[in-house]
Amino acid sequence: MQNFDNPRLTNAISRIEDNLSIGDLNIDGINYWPAIRLAFCFQIISSRYQRSSAPRPSGGFHSSKLLPNVINERDLQAKALFVTHDIYKIDVEGSKYDRVLQGHICELQVKREPFAILNLSDGSITFFQGEKKLGVIFISFGRARLLSQASVRLFGNFKIRRAIREVNRGLQAQLNCARQSEWRMIAKIQYISHLVKVFKQLLQRHGVENVYQAIYYDSVGLAINAAASKVGIPSFC
Repeated sequence: MQNFDNPRLTNAISRIEDNLSIGDLNIDGINYWPAIRLAFCFQIISSRYQRSSAPRPSGGFHSSKLLPNVINERDLQAKALFVTHDIYKIDVEGSKYDRVLQGHICELQVKREPFAILNLSDGSITFFQGEKKLGVIFISFGRARLLSQASVRLFGNFKIRRAIREVNRGLQAQLNCARQSEWRMIAKIQYISHLVKVFKQLLQRHGVENVYQAIYYDSVGLAINAAASKVGIPSFC
């Protein structure tokens, strides 16, 4: 049994961070230290609790369902992309509302401006004009995860591999913490890297000008933030 609490864990990682060359942990202009740091925290903390059986996002290939007045997927434009999850929905007199993002959604509905909602529960992106639904496309999170796992052995960034090993050594020395899987860490980085490309293309294709996220600290959230940065649009969390 690991005899330390969460503050001790985060403090230990902060001390390790002080001795790392954070600027070296870049791939294609993206610094992956935040992803590595979160992965260590989540893996160690989650090992103390019973795993949730909640479903992960759909693993299907990219697909779309368009309404009759939409000719093709590129016609679906969105001034804003809202990223949320079913856990943030609440029932108010029989209607579902997003307890984090609903205020921003309502502003665009009133103005009848186009927007889209990415639901991480199933990977769906639903496009709206005001309150009118225009179409739905799906992001292949499962496929991205499989691709990332398959390419772990090809990952050649030795500075990132070294950083992961240094964090493992530091946590073992400070907390006598069980060694975390380097393979899982690399797979997460590959997963985020792949999603950045997917979301960059999506943001550009659909003309997104702003991103609003209810969840920003998981792999998808980190990838969307990085993609928004590459496109040059703000991401609000």
